[in-house]
Amino acid sequence: MLSKLRGRMAPAKSASKAPRYVSPGHIDFEAAGLHEYIGCYAVVLDSLFSEPELSSVLAEAEASGPWEVAQVNSGTHAFTDTTYRNGERLIYDSFSLSEKIFEKNSAPPGGY
Repeated sequence: MLSKLRGRMAPAKSASKAPRYVSPGHIDFEAAGLHEYIGCYAVVLDSLFSEPELSSVLAEAEASGPWEVAQVNSGTHAFTDTTYRNGERLIYDSFSLSEKIFEKNSAPPGGY
């Protein structure tokens, strides 16, 4: 999907030197020409966490090891397919982290 977005949207300006292909906020799939996703909901969260908070999340994830190869989830089971997913990444399932993301995303601009 990201490659489709890149092909259909102009890079957005950002504080970093790397081009951005999707602006922060709700993704308008119709405007992006991604008609197969109309009715779906996706949000780009930008600068949600400060650098110290991100360092804390990374330290927490690194301490959770050992890491296993991220598998493909087919709904009923997960399997390893390096022709489809062959990267150095992990799936870090953390209820406390999901709570933090939800809480920060739910707060009005400027906080409560």
